[in-house]
Amino acid sequence: MVLSNTRASTTVEGAGAGWRAATGPGNLFRTIAAATALAVLGLSLGAADNAARADTVSDLVDGFAGSDGYSSKNPEALQSQLRDMLEGDPGSVFLADRDLNPLAKAILAVEAAEGVLPHLRYRIRYGVALIDAPPAADPLPVSLVTIDRFNLGPARRDQLADIHGADNVAPPEHFGEGPHVSYRLVMRPIMGQTADIVGAGRAVLAGPDGDCLGFDCLSPDGFADHAAEWEGMDEIGAPEIDATYEILRDGALSPAAAVDHLAVEMGLVSLHNGQPSWSGFEPREGVAPGEPFAEAVIEVNLAQDTSVDAFMREGAVMDHAIAAVWGRVVSVAGADLGAPMTFGGHAAEHRPGQD
Repeated sequence: MVLSNTRASTTVEGAGAGWRAATGPGNLFRTIAAATALAVLGLSLGAADNAARADTVSDLVDGFAGSDGYSSKNPEALQSQLRDMLEGDPGSVFLADRDLNPLAKAILAVEAAEGVLPHLRYRIRYGVALIDAPPAADPLPVSLVTIDRFNLGPARRDQLADIHGADNVAPPEHFGEGPHVSYRLVMRPIMGQTADIVGAGRAVLAGPDGDCLGFDCLSPDGFADHAAEWEGMDEIGAPEIDATYEILRDGALSPAAAVDHLAVEMGLVSLHNGQPSWSGFEPREGVAPGEPFAEAVIEVNLAQDTSVDAFMREGAVMDHAIAAVWGRVVSVAGADLGAPMTFGGHAAEHRPGQD
């Protein structure tokens, strides 16, 4: 399946592609990406030596996926569940999830294990650790992802019942039933796999262990508009991604498709003839192994219309003036359920005195 739509503005292929061409406001991401790349080149191997490092993948699995009240799950079984829901080519030697990046794969793993809910909020926190992997000269980047899924269906129902009366609101099962859950996933790149799941843990949440980019994770109302000082918010087309997962859901982008779209827009994924390539985040100095430096929130059907709103803050940016960058993709079902309206925007946090 191809996620495709016609862009109204010029695009650039490669890292940072997706935001409008150099004259547009989205040039911010490519400017920062270029500055970051120069910083990494200037630091040479010192950046890698000072970046987040750990001893072994097994240490990461034990210390991350199976700690802090998380129950260990069989990563192979979880990955098998995920593949069963994808639309792979039975005759292909390639796995259906081979091109899935860690962010989209985390969402799909939760959906495969827990099912789909109509009203929810995801919070994804991303960190990375570098593992020595001889005989390779370069360290192996291992993704450590915590994904929380908050079921907001009951809260949405209560909200409507207060307005219209309980007898005039659909039954609870219509809004989605199930607990708040959290998964910790350890993923590594291997031949033929962008993000192979090697460790997984699950926990049932009584509530969030913090906020969602500064807001209440359990709010039944969307808060993306207030999360950052967004610029742009122009209507954009969807990138042409050859995807094996469900692209559209009830006329809007699915959560996984919205995150993929956001990753392309923020330069984390590049496209080559429709095939996505995860370039990921640049190394961070002074960030402990696995410590989250990027956080994404995905809100599903929290507006009156069928919609998904995905936004991300990438912190610890290696730039003298910019402390963090934000990206946002909003998809709303339109009259044509096969062509959702999709909008994109960006924002930046400046360091003190660098406005």
